[in-house]
Amino acid sequence: VKQATTVQVPANLPMGETDRNNVIGPGCYGFNWWVNGKLADGTMKLPGAPKDCYFASGFNNNKCFVLPSWKMVVIRMGEDGNIEEADAVYGKFLKMLGEAMEE
Repeated sequence: VKQATTVQVPANLPMGETDRNNVIGPGCYGFNWWVNGKLADGTMKLPGAPKDCYFASGFNNNKCFVLPSWKMVVIRMGEDGNIEEADAVYGKFLKMLGEAMEE
């Protein structure tokens, strides 16, 4: 799990023109798991989520977020396809979840 959730795609790797869904992997992709790593511009993949967050992303925007520092797994059953700006939306949701846990 540690190796699969460690960034395997360097942040400085140029993007190809084959990505139809604007999925950005450099700096935040392991072995079939997304990592809340830093993108080439220095921003986090999921702003507002813990640094140790990692997640799987599947068909129809299904997500499985693993948050070790929170001892939590969050599942999102999707039927809406891939939405634009999804990282910002999920980052905001996870930030709000973290703030609610602190209260």
